[in-house]
Amino acid sequence: GDVRRDDVHLLRGLRLFDRRHARVAGREVHEHIEVKGPVASLDARVLHDSYRDLDEQLTKLSKYARLMAESWYREGRRASPLACLVNPSWRFLRSFLLRGGFLDGWRGYVVALAEARYVREKYLRLLVLDRTEGVS
Repeated sequence: GDVRRDDVHLLRGLRLFDRRHARVAGREVHEHIEVKGPVASLDARVLHDSYRDLDEQLTKLSKYARLMAESWYREGRRASPLACLVNPSWRFLRSFLLRGGFLDGWRGYVVALAEARYVREKYLRLLVLDRTEGVS
């Protein structure tokens, strides 16, 4: 009842919270924090290192792709072969060009490729689930 979503802080990125007054909610991958009580802002940047190295990043992204595809399938979402081609390409262009990944040189290129790989795997897994679920 008292737990709420503060859309302003969702956009800015709620990162630090007291688990006694907040909880993680939502899907397996794109979860959000629901807070009971007031929320404040820090006048500081938070360094968030999600991965130790490329191997760990690719392993986690593969896990997330599987979880998202399964979640989408349960929700009734389906994929087409065209989506498996278009969506990863769009993710690469968005990451590398529109969001300025090219400014980070080869590192931005690697991040954009990893994001595109994640999206490709997510849609491929959804396509396979759609085509094989219930088939013996």
